[in-house]
Amino acid sequence: MGPPDGRAAFGPSFDRSRLDPLTRGLARHFATAGPRRPAFLRRLRALAYAEEFTHHDVLLAHRTPRLGWLHPAVPFDELAQRLVRDVGFTPLQNVAGAPAVAVPAGWDGTLPVGVQLAGRRGDEPTLLELAFELEAAARGWVRRCRRPRLTYPDGGVAELGGSDGVVPEWPSIRYALYVEQPDPDPEPTLDALVTAVATTLMGVDSAGLHDAAEAVLAMMVRHLGVDQSFVRFHDERRRATVLIAEWPPREHVPDPDPLGVVPFADADPVFAAAEHLSKIMIVRPSDAVEYQERVREGAGAPPTSLAVVPLREAGKTTGILGFLQYSDRGWTAEELQALSTIALLIAQMQGRMAAEDRLRHIAHHDELTGLPNRRALMDHLKGVLAAAEPGTRALLFLDVDRLKAMNDFLGHEAGDRFIVEIAARLRDAVDPVDVVARLGGDELVVSVDGPCDEDRAVALAERVQRAISQPIQLGGQSLGRTVSVGIAVMEPAVVSLAQWLRSADQAVLVAKSRGGNNVVVFTAEMEKREQVRVAVEMNLLTAIRDGSLTVAYQPIVDLRTRVPVGVETLVRWNHPTLGPVAPELFVGVAEATNLAGELGDWVLGEACRQFSAWRAELPAGALDGFAVSVNISPVQLIAMDFVATVAAVLDRNGLDGRHLILEVTEHAVVSDDVAARRTLHGLRAMGVAIAIDDFGTGYSSLAQLKAFPVNTLKIDRGFVQDLGHNPDDHAIVRSIIKLAESFGLDLIAEGVESEEAAATLVELGCRVAQGYLFSRPQPADAVRAALLRRAGDYSRGATT
Repeated sequence: MGPPDGRAAFGPSFDRSRLDPLTRGLARHFATAGPRRPAFLRRLRALAYAEEFTHHDVLLAHRTPRLGWLHPAVPFDELAQRLVRDVGFTPLQNVAGAPAVAVPAGWDGTLPVGVQLAGRRGDEPTLLELAFELEAAARGWVRRCRRPRLTYPDGGVAELGGSDGVVPEWPSIRYALYVEQPDPDPEPTLDALVTAVATTLMGVDSAGLHDAAEAVLAMMVRHLGVDQSFVRFHDERRRATVLIAEWPPREHVPDPDPLGVVPFADADPVFAAAEHLSKIMIVRPSDAVEYQERVREGAGAPPTSLAVVPLREAGKTTGILGFLQYSDRGWTAEELQALSTIALLIAQMQGRMAAEDRLRHIAHHDELTGLPNRRALMDHLKGVLAAAEPGTRALLFLDVDRLKAMNDFLGHEAGDRFIVEIAARLRDAVDPVDVVARLGGDELVVSVDGPCDEDRAVALAERVQRAISQPIQLGGQSLGRTVSVGIAVMEPAVVSLAQWLRSADQAVLVAKSRGGNNVVVFTAEMEKREQVRVAVEMNLLTAIRDGSLTVAYQPIVDLRTRVPVGVETLVRWNHPTLGPVAPELFVGVAEATNLAGELGDWVLGEACRQFSAWRAELPAGALDGFAVSVNISPVQLIAMDFVATVAAVLDRNGLDGRHLILEVTEHAVVSDDVAARRTLHGLRAMGVAIAIDDFGTGYSSLAQLKAFPVNTLKIDRGFVQDLGHNPDDHAIVRSIIKLAESFGLDLIAEGVESEEAAATLVELGCRVAQGYLFSRPQPADAVRAALLRRAGDYSRGATT
């Protein structure tokens, strides 16, 4: 027999004026909605707060589960035990199995703190009496029970039930014991619920999303009396709906979870409709068979009522908020309005988090490739070092070889596309757990996950090289580039972040210095060199400015007479703790730290000052036909004021341009033809001679050689040292000499160390050279002595 209409509990002749305010509110509720467990609980609490009624926890001779729902704060069993233990009441047991107590004989009326005696107020039904009557009417119950009684000190007896001890209908409750205490956790009104949700969601980020979502869902489940609630966000990339949180959490979640990620393409009609849902959707237990089956598989739940509220942001649906009831359920207009407001709050939070995530992604990822950037890499490596796990870890630095040439050929847009493809190949070539980052330009880094020794790191580097070297189609061209890889294998517990990065960077520089397409592992010897390099970098500027540097002069001689015709100025540095520092080291540091210009200007000034001193000390005419050569850096060559600087140095030392030869490399000349041509023409206009140093090792063309105002070609030592023994060198030197002759250029051969090389040069037509065969670099005093001998030779030759 089903429950009758709620109105039948009172009947048309029921006099509602007899009810107290709370009871009248309950009567109105049941007369219109009928008694339902969640609604009964919710409405009772709301009315109790509105009317400022006291929260009741009841001890009765008979009870139903309904009263347990109404008043859960102090269990009936606990209160009964207190009365038995503290006051001496006698425990009773009735046929319904509910706890009851009998008042002891001679009781003085004392009760535990907070427990009081209440009875009927005249003929007005109490809340408890009404609750039992409504329960009985709704369920159609007829119960028989023995009549318990409570005896009071004045001899009165409170009987519960009919006079014959057997009741054919639910008994009226005339007396009760209750505890007076405020509700420890009052349910909010709908407005208060919305405010609580807004407060909870304030400031939530991605890391705290799950916990905040669970807290909000728990609030709504508790207030609305539903069995379960959930929130799902749409994933546009996967075109799926993703479960963010649910309350209460399922005890047993299948693997895979059919409710976790649901692709819209494969979804049942309810989930599919959620993709573009724009208004609240209500599903009843008899609706949506496929959806009901998915819920049964995922949660083991019976057919449910479902309310789905869309999360909408910027005109599109970004997720859903859902409520499940494992029975049929209706929704009031006020409830639906509150749910819409809460959904708006969640959607706003979702949009804010998405914007924050985008900003966070931009801050930690490279815009071109999407790879982690320098900041993200630093954070990752700090974490690796902080963990200090045992074993060694590997860091790979990659530098694409000669990317600039491709950029110059195809343009930077094509170069960017090339870098994107390189980054994608690198990401595919390493393990998914490895971190791949872009530092900028053509520099990429791989942090190998987990312990890694040198052999494994080298194998990975070679795999990366093979992947990257495959041709890439760009602008109708099939282009390939190699990559240099530097590896630093370190123990996290004993290395600093700066040292680890510096070591990998040093290794890749060595790989590139070997011609590129190399894999180099950082070694202890490199570490020593790196320590020296750092010390040089820290002290070089001071050395330039405080006179710690010196110059030496290597004679340039006439091969036929072996008489000096000039000197090349070479800078030297004897460091107080490092000892003699190799020129290629500190000159390289100067170029890398923007000190090359200041160093070059100092050498130029020192060379001209010394030449002026020799001229003052030697007999007149001793330096006729004699010139001093000075190497200038690419930085000086393209400086706007370099011509003026040279003019000022010459003027300060009383020299003119014919006394000075400036040596530039092929690379310096061709790297910026416009600026270089402007500077060289300005120098030639002053009478300064220009020599191309290390000729044959660069990329200058005949057209460029003709365009620049060059006087002399210096044949690189690499072609000269084995001359007389190596036929290839012989052919190259002969070609260079023929080229110089055809352009009317002077020649100087560098690195002559044997008589065979000297004789071969004379035979081929080169008349001037320098090298250890004639003299090592000498201090100024030794050169002065040689110049005196030269002057004496000239004097004797003139007398003769």
